Amino acid sequence: MQKIILQTKQSATPIILEPILIGIVVLVTFGGIAIAFRSIPILSALFALLTIGTITTLALKAILLLISREFSLYTLTETHLFIKRGILDRDSDATPINKITDVEVKETFLTRIFNYGNLRIFTAGRPRTIPHVPQPEIWQREILKRIQ
Repeated sequence: MQKIILQTKQSATPIILEPILIGIVVLVTFGGIAIAFRSIPILSALFALLTIGTITTLALKAILLLISREFSLYTLTETHLFIKRGILDRDSDATPINKITDVEVKETFLTRIFNYGNLRIFTAGRPRTIPHVPQPEIWQREILKRIQ
């Protein structure tokens, strides 16, 4: 049995934060338009329906993403980096540590605040992006320690 160095699921922060931020923008925009056109009932009702429909869609998306998060697992062992994702269709990838040539961390302003980011793993083949990794600098440091 290989010793597990690091193991985590995708960060839940972007899954929850993205629909909330988009929902606020939609609510303010469409809600404001609905109020502005309250003298024209058909337009006001149309924008109110658009607001409700969009927020419902975003809530469903967040629920589905939270469920899919439960089926995502990133594992670093002494010899491999394992990535498992998917609910109905399962995607499993095992990359030998000795095949990894470099690791990059991609973070935006918001991802730095909430302490998650994307890892880009470079091998002799194609680069692979691992999304929404909590504490990506720790993952980068641990992988780089093993390839040098």
